[in-house]
Order: sequence, then structure tokens, then C-alpha cells
Amino acid sequence: MKMISGKFVLALLLPALSIYCLMIFVTLAHLSALAGGQRVFDMMPAGYGLTYAGGLLESLGEEGRRYYLTRQIPLDLIYPILFAVSFWALSNWLALRITRYARFFRSIGYIPIVAGAIDYVENGLVVLMLRSYPSLSPTLVQWASGASLAKSAVTTLFFCLLLAVLFWTLASTLLWRGRMNRN
Repeated sequence: MKMISGKFVLALLLPALSIYCLMIFVTLAHLSALAGGQRVFDMMPAGYGLTYAGGLLESLGEEGRRYYLTRQIPLDLIYPILFAVSFWALSNWLALRITRYARFFRSIGYIPIVAGAIDYVENGLVVLMLRSYPSLSPTLVQWASGASLAKSAVTTLFFCLLLAVLFWTLASTLLWRGRMNRN
């Protein structure tokens, strides 16, 4: 743990964030355009139903489904591990710097690992939907939607906890300094 440096964390975060931006602004945007503006599975944090999934896959057409499989999915096979490792490292780096909450930061560092694992499950289920279309199983769609929902919930939980403690630390530090300046 003590070997985690800010440069190491940055070296992990930059590729993770770069791939995330590439997906958001290029591959997912292209897929959405091919689908007539519909949001694709990766961008459905509240999940989706059988009718939506079937309609999206129909709207994507053969070209869009192939693009999803050959462009978006390969990027989304790299991203979850980068996300998991980089935010685990960030949490542990913060634990070394904000020792008052070190245990908390080390604990929440496991949440991105869970989110990354769920993302892989989601990706596998999306691949199954893309390959099985037009014969979509309601159970498959339900599981894929559940994985999307779980990934979003776990990721949101991590960032809310991280930001809350960082905000609390900043606020308490500023209050403490303000008290010290008055004395």
C-alpha cells in the first residue's frame, strides 16, 4: 500500500478515463445515432424491458449490432478492469494521505472491483442478446437489465461515498483552520 504514489494512480486513471471518453463520445454516440437517438444498453442505468431491447436491436440494424460487437464490446472489456484497478488505487492512495479516514478509503476501494465484475457480466449478457437477436429471451433481457441496474447502483454508491468523505474532510479541515485562526 505504501508504494502507491500519486503518479501511479494518475497512470491508471488516465487510460481508464480515456477509454471511458472514447466510449461515451465515439462508440456509444455512434450506436445511439444508428439507433435513431435511442440510448444503448450501456447507457441505461435504470434498466430496460424486452420491448425496449428488441426495438433497440432492430433499430441498430445489422451494421449497428456488428459495430456493437466489434467496437463497443472490445473497449468495454478493457474499461472495467482499468476502472476497478484505478479507483481501487485512488482509494488506497487517499487512505495514505487522509489517515483519519484510512480504513474507510481502503474499504470503499473494493466497491469499484465489484462494479467492474458486474460490468463484465453485463457485457457478456449484451453479447448474448446481440448474437441471439431476433430470438430474444425475456429471461436474458431481464438478467442483462438487472446487471445494468446493479452496475449503475454500485458505481453510484462508490462515487457518492468517495465524494461525501472528501467533502466532509475538506469542510472539517477548513472549519478547523478557521477556529485555529480565531484563537
